[in-house]
Amino acid sequence: MYVPTPKSVRRAYTQLNRLLFRGQLPLSKHVEVSIGGCNLEWWAYCEFAKERYRIRLRPKYHNRKFFIAILAHEMVHVKQFVRKEMVINVTPKRSTYYWKGKRVVADYYNQPWEIEAWKKERLLATRIYAIFNE
Repeated sequence: MYVPTPKSVRRAYTQLNRLLFRGQLPLSKHVEVSIGGCNLEWWAYCEFAKERYRIRLRPKYHNRKFFIAILAHEMVHVKQFVRKEMVINVTPKRSTYYWKGKRVVADYYNQPWEIEAWKKERLLATRIYAIFNE
C-alpha cells in the first residue's frame, strides 16, 4: 500500500513536469494537486475551472508505481487543457466536450483524451519510476 503525502505529491508532479513534459505544465500557482476529494469511482480526476487546473487524488494506492502512473495520467489531461486539445463547455443543463476542435460524444472508454492519457501514462510512469529509483 502506498500513501502519498502532500510533499511526495509535489515532488512527483514537479519531477514529472520537468523530466517528461519539459516543464511545459503550469506550476503550483495555477495547478492544485490534492489528496482526497476524489470519490471511489475514480483513482483521480482532473478539472479546469476559472484559470486553475485541479488534480484530485485518492489517499491510498496499491503501490508507488501505480500512484505515479495515475498522476502521470492526470497530468496528460492538464497538458490537454493547457494546449486546448480538450475543451469542455459547461452550462447548467449539460456539458459539451471538444477534442482538437471537434465535438465528441462517446462513452468513457472511447473518449480520445482518455485514450491518449492511457497510452502515455504507462510510458511516463515507467520512465519516471526508473528516475526516482536511481
